[in-house]
Amino acid sequence: MRYYIFVIFAGISLEILASNHKVVKTLHFDADKFSVSFVKCENDSIYSKLKYEGIDTESEEPGMPLLPIYYESVPLPFGATNIEVDVLNRTIKTFDLDYSIIPVQEQAITSLFASDPGFAWPNEGVYSKDDPFPNKVASVAYTTNDAGMSNEIVIAIYPIVYLPKLNKVELSQSMTITIK
Repeated sequence: MRYYIFVIFAGISLEILASNHKVVKTLHFDADKFSVSFVKCENDSIYSKLKYEGIDTESEEPGMPLLPIYYESVPLPFGATNIEVDVLNRTIKTFDLDYSIIPVQEQAITSLFASDPGFAWPNEGVYSKDDPFPNKVASVAYTTNDAGMSNEIVIAIYPIVYLPKLNKVELSQSMTITIK
């Protein structure tokens, strides 16, 4: 049995094809919804700040590049285990940046006794490498199981990948994700 579902939300279009315990999703990200601004930080350092309209969730690990993350929830067949997520047919548009992407900052704790966490400098293990960040465009964020009644997987999707050595980003204008 095959079924198709088409969804358009916040400039992100999504096509789903489910068949034989395999889900295939095609996502489209519109380049017109991508923007770059500049942020001045400590020691007058200037960084690029990326935004994709309609995606408000961002990476959270201090010192790593601050990138938008899109989360997609997918129902799974009963008893599905050993879930794999693959990205196929990714078409990209590359953008040059004037400055490195601002690193994720520690959350300030608002308490009488809390100290200021200070500026989280870029993680040199990421910012000085030739490798893209993140190295996986889509991965399992978590799965849910409602007392054995329904299974669901939540996928973290990075529509923007950072190439730190080249100081460029790749926007995935379209990608096909297979969940099996």
